[in-house]
Amino acid sequence: MTEIIIHVGLHKTASSSIQASLYENRELLDDLYQVYYPTFGTFSYINHSVPIYALFSENPSNHHILKSLFHGKNKNEFESYRTRLKHEFCAELSNNTSKKIVISGEDLSILNKHELCEMKKFFME
Repeated sequence: MTEIIIHVGLHKTASSSIQASLYENRELLDDLYQVYYPTFGTFSYINHSVPIYALFSENPSNHHILKSLFHGKNKNEFESYRTRLKHEFCAELSNNTSKKIVISGEDLSILNKHELCEMKKFFME
């Protein structure tokens, strides 16, 4: 069974530095410790706040970064992004052979209880 480690760093607590180190040392972590730090496929996210929020929030368009990325675009473009993001993330996870997966993002702290339950259900499946 794969263990999921979720790092919910608060803003201004060096989370970006932790995420950059995890991202830059992905291969070493995987080889030595069987720890996998996902990039969400071709998106290559270092900080997982945006993709996790996009996938599990009931109102993802409220997120400040997603709001600016999709400003002036129609809802279909956002749904296309969300579908592709989920597809690439699922493919990445299914190809993973590590014992542990680390997810890190400051904005995971603003997901509500229902959204966190949906994220848990996703990882359990």
